[in-house]
Amino acid sequence: MKAPGKTLLQVVGIILIIFGAFGLLGCISSLAMSQSEQMMQVMAMTGVTSEALIMTSIIGTIEGIVYIVAGIFGVKNCNKPQKSKINVVFGAVMIIWVLAAAVVSVVQGSFSVINVIIGVILPLLYFWGAMRNNQVETSSKPSPIDDVANILEVSSDSMNQPKKDDDKDQ
Repeated sequence: MKAPGKTLLQVVGIILIIFGAFGLLGCISSLAMSQSEQMMQVMAMTGVTSEALIMTSIIGTIEGIVYIVAGIFGVKNCNKPQKSKINVVFGAVMIIWVLAAAVVSVVQGSFSVINVIIGVILPLLYFWGAMRNNQVETSSKPSPIDDVANILEVSSDSMNQPKKDDDKDQ
């Protein structure tokens, strides 16, 4: 079965793995350095609290893990339309994640349209590739309506055939 979303899922999956790994490393290093004297000075100059830094690092770590896992599933399942549903779910989760982060940034007063546009591009492309594969998968399976139509056709054919009389053979 041909997978029309193969290239899109594969390329975006690789990029997500790379970006997720860099994000994960950055967040973990921020957490590790959050209590250092130099970091405290930078936070004091910028007005960032240690709680905000820790919370942002934890959220970024979760995002990095989701991107890595989604990327792995995208690369692994890019040529398997029958496995496309998990990729659709990951795509939707990443889109919702970006939009939720945009809402949080509005509340914090740090909203940037450019950041949202850039942040949603990869999840949308991933989702699009997954949906293209999912369409192939769902169109190749007969729908329940097809099953009902087949049953009706068989039963109408059997009604139109003359009945055999077993008594005449004897």
